[in-house]
Amino acid sequence: MLYHAISFDAQTVEHNAFHFDGGLLAQLRQFKNGPVHVLVSEVVISEIQKHLTEKTRGARDAIEAAHKKGLDFGLKTPAEPAFPGGEPDIRAVARSRLQMFLRDIGAEAVGFDGVSVKDIMKMYFTPSPPFSASGKKKSEFPDAIALLSLEAWAKTNGRRVLAVSGDKDWTAYANNSEWIDVVEDLSEALEQLQEHTNEAERIVARLLNAMEDGSLETLAQDFTHQLEYEISGYAIDAEAEAAYHIDYEQADITYTSHTFAGDSEDRDITIVQVQQNKIVALLAAEISVRAEATFSLSIYDSIDKDYVPLGSANVARDDVIEVSILATFEGDFQDSSVSITHLELVDVPSSIDFGYIEPDYGEERYEFWEDEQEPTAPVETEEF
Repeated sequence: MLYHAISFDAQTVEHNAFHFDGGLLAQLRQFKNGPVHVLVSEVVISEIQKHLTEKTRGARDAIEAAHKKGLDFGLKTPAEPAFPGGEPDIRAVARSRLQMFLRDIGAEAVGFDGVSVKDIMKMYFTPSPPFSASGKKKSEFPDAIALLSLEAWAKTNGRRVLAVSGDKDWTAYANNSEWIDVVEDLSEALEQLQEHTNEAERIVARLLNAMEDGSLETLAQDFTHQLEYEISGYAIDAEAEAAYHIDYEQADITYTSHTFAGDSEDRDITIVQVQQNKIVALLAAEISVRAEATFSLSIYDSIDKDYVPLGSANVARDDVIEVSILATFEGDFQDSSVSITHLELVDVPSSIDFGYIEPDYGEERYEFWEDEQEPTAPVETEEF
């Protein structure tokens, strides 16, 4: 194996939505107590803690806002607090989640006591990566400390490190390092740390082809059922344009069908874990969905300095979204006695665009258009 250690920056954790219990971040658990070390710089841990605290604060504020809205519309009573257990300690909640994640993946915190200030200042004034020639170089000090501490660990232990970062400064630093290589995506790093990936890819491709041609009908049905379930519970934002002010909630999406990316000869598959009777793969796919959302439209009254409601429109549309599916196959891969023990959506679009919408004024609207032009297909609306 070319690498015996993996590391990542705070940006990678944020890109994976701080999803410690699933997705690609949870795949790091496979290295706990194994030959591959999971390294996290103490600087990176502090950065993750900071960003996670901000996200946790945002979630708390969203709960409080939803609670207030529930009170306004009679869905809640004043006797029901937003947080039955009392106001949460945001920092403590974030710290506990992060510590549990680091413990679950067997992470080794890499300190920076041995990092030379002289080396950092030399890199700063040269400048050399991760410091750029222009811009706010002071913001790159944490990157410099993190990378130097990882390099010091690698030299001391005689082990090369594969780091994950979408930061170009990390990549530039690695280009001049004999001990650290950088890849942009966590899935790519996980694949590089697997053995027998080529054989695993062939096995998964064979399973996908068999599901599509009907040879493995039961497996295909199980895959579809699990995918339907994941889609039905996925939260996605609704976007639209209108001549008025728009308020909307999250869109509801329903599974219609799916196709795997590529063809039978060239599937888009990334292997993230290989064991004797278990393969975890990231599969590129296109999913056809039915999306529905309710939009409330209003217009601003400059005299009363308030928004006047114009009605609400229930809008539906069919769409195709590109996703990555993290699927776990387990069983005897020789005779295809395989089941899907876990399926999860990764890299799903954050929103669906419903295009241009307008309120439906009922029969009067059609009378107005009767002698002028044919109306477009009516949008389903609620009375107001």
